[in-house]
Amino acid sequence: MNKRDFEALLDRYLSGKTSLKENELLDQFFESYRGKRADINNMSSHIKEEILQNIKSQTVFNRNARRFSPARMWGIAATISIIFIAAGYFFLSGNRFTEQQAHIVAAKMKNVSALKGQKKEIKLPDGTRVKLNAASSISYHEDFMGDVRAVSLQGEAYFDVARDATRPFIVKTDYVTTTVLGTSFNVLTTRNSVAVTLVEGTVNVSTSNGKTVLLHPNQQATVSRSSDISTKQVSVDQYIAWKDNTLHFDHIKVKDAVIILENWYNVDIVLKNPSIENCIVTAKYENESLENVLKSFSYILKVDFEMNGRQVNIYGKGCL
Repeated sequence: MNKRDFEALLDRYLSGKTSLKENELLDQFFESYRGKRADINNMSSHIKEEILQNIKSQTVFNRNARRFSPARMWGIAATISIIFIAAGYFFLSGNRFTEQQAHIVAAKMKNVSALKGQKKEIKLPDGTRVKLNAASSISYHEDFMGDVRAVSLQGEAYFDVARDATRPFIVKTDYVTTTVLGTSFNVLTTRNSVAVTLVEGTVNVSTSNGKTVLLHPNQQATVSRSSDISTKQVSVDQYIAWKDNTLHFDHIKVKDAVIILENWYNVDIVLKNPSIENCIVTAKYENESLENVLKSFSYILKVDFEMNGRQVNIYGKGCL
């Protein structure tokens, strides 16, 4: 199956129009790796990673592929996450991964998304509670089968993990894995990094190239796309305030604050003067309307704003 065929199959899956024949094609996609997965129990971690990367490289995540609308990209990313988690259950538990199992597991995967302007609370099969921030998505198996409890995350989520000493809880992002037994923590994925902030317990943060760090409460690990890991002590409140509908900006650049506001209020914000991007904001807003937040920005930054439906324009001289 070539990339174009696979993309078309994903489109039909997302629209709920997958036929039995197309399900067979999906099985054949996994079947193409039979030679390397014939004995999963003896397979090296290097080969397992190669299989996942090969799957990924054949999809729309190739940066040179044609461009898609944001809505379509989001849906395809969610579907790919489901496939990765389906495979991950077998890789992590050391079981054989047959084409029939691939179909069964993928069929039982759940994907929950919070759109811009939304937040969602989810209770996972093991009792773990998850709060999804706006423009975020999580995928997981409806039964949490096997020896691990694995989820895949796009965006940001706060996890209050139910303790289970026999089954680790694993959060997978594009290039970072966070492993816990029972704890509370926040994971934020952006275009260039993943930040894991620990509230209670301990978590192990690892990268695709084997780097790892153990976090304790009030610590944060930030992982770049090049797999560099940095850790620091933080006041966790500012990183988890969003789950209680509180915006907490602590010495943040306006260009970063704008992204948060766009997701939070489901608007498009245009900075009419690029110099405004690097102005610094420190402020806290509890259940405030967008208009009140913009009025505050206007006072703090000495800027003006104009609201026209979902379009917001901000004018000003900027900061040097």
